[in-house]
Amino acid sequence: CQQFDYSEMVIEERELVENACQELENKEVKMDDTITTFFYILYTKKLYYLHLIIPILIIICSVKKWHSYIKNGVIKNTLTREKYSKCLKKEFLDSYKQVAVFLGFILLIFLISFVISGHFDYTEALSFDGLVEHDFYKTMPYSLIMFFIILGLSYFMYINISLISAKYNKNYYVCVIVSYLIWLALNILVEVLIGGYLCRLFLKLPIGQTFSLLALYVTWTTKEQLIQFGLTLTLTILSFVALYLVYHKKEGVVMACEK
Repeated sequence: CQQFDYSEMVIEERELVENACQELENKEVKMDDTITTFFYILYTKKLYYLHLIIPILIIICSVKKWHSYIKNGVIKNTLTREKYSKCLKKEFLDSYKQVAVFLGFILLIFLISFVISGHFDYTEALSFDGLVEHDFYKTMPYSLIMFFIILGLSYFMYINISLISAKYNKNYYVCVIVSYLIWLALNILVEVLIGGYLCRLFLKLPIGQTFSLLALYVTWTTKEQLIQFGLTLTLTILSFVALYLVYHKKEGVVMACEK
């Protein structure tokens, strides 16, 4: 039998490794673009659970003062000096400040993504199917602006749900939990019933996930993003209508203080 020369094999393998390393050294390494980096951080890193955490954080931060205001009877003293409508406007606007705070947090992540990436050249990202939809890149910056608008609308909805819950729940922690459960139930309703069943039944469109309130931190095609905008806008408007119906009578709020 012919003896195999292992030394030649080792030399050849070493040459292959050295050539590969040389090619890597000569090749210009380019980071992912800012948009890809941004959604990679939001959706695949430790911030993946952001879509579950942010709603309850907004509820906790926005409703605490108003809940105390009602349940401790502070509002009754305030109404001796201020008009009811003026009092509501002032306190609700204070709660709505959380929209700017949490949008600022998401914007900070975007700025960090730009610092990491250093560029907006998404040409390479269009050459393969990645985390971000190609439509999202092609319609920049409008798709990114729409992304933040949808988030802002959803944040207003979370706050409205918590303000409504505050009137009917004397315990603050119960108020927070009930608000969060209402949001989860609303998500199931619109995703399963409207998106998963009605749209499939009447429109023959399998777009259930597009109706998910848990999918706000991912990208969609232009058509899907418009559907999500319409859904979020509708739900937010309905939450404002419900808030008005719950608080339009001063007597009901005063009675809630006395319970």
